[in-house]
Amino acid sequence: HSDISDLTIRPLIAQGKYGDAIPLLEKALKAAQNAEAHFFLAQSLYLTGGPTETVLRHFDAAGQAGYDPARVALYRGILHAECGDYSAAAADFEAAAAGQLLE
Repeated sequence: HSDISDLTIRPLIAQGKYGDAIPLLEKALKAAQNAEAHFFLAQSLYLTGGPTETVLRHFDAAGQAGYDPARVALYRGILHAECGDYSAAAADFEAAAAGQLLE
């Protein structure tokens, strides 16, 4: 997957400043569809209480754009479990277990 072009985004995420990262990630996605930007936007929205459907849409887009499918499935599973959708969570966790998380 390609890198996030705005180098200020990574430190914000590393520092847990997800709310500050969201507009930068959205701007990056307007410039070009980017697997990593979709993943980190989904993660940032999730951690700041963003809408579940939006979070899932960005996780899906990250996977479709080539982001680590096992990592996407793991995070989707966590979100589904927290929403009480245990059958979807189980399917996501099985998909994550079938793959190996890329470092």
